Amino acid sequence: MSKTEILDRLVEEGNGYLRTALVLQNGVSKRTLSRYIQERQMERAAHGVYMDNAMIKTARDNSM
Repeated sequence: MSKTEILDRLVEEGNGYLRTALVLQNGVSKRTLSRYIQERQMERAAHGVYMDNAMIKTARDNSM
């Protein structure tokens, strides 16, 4: 499994949120995380927590 696939899985399991601690526990470096966040245009929700706006919006739309 590639690092990107690991990050995609963590975002999915986190319902659109990604925690730095979990990323590091899964063997992904901070540099790779930083690139992933920029490429996906994720936003920082809190210290060590990032959110994928597209995924959260889709989940919100599906619940209506």
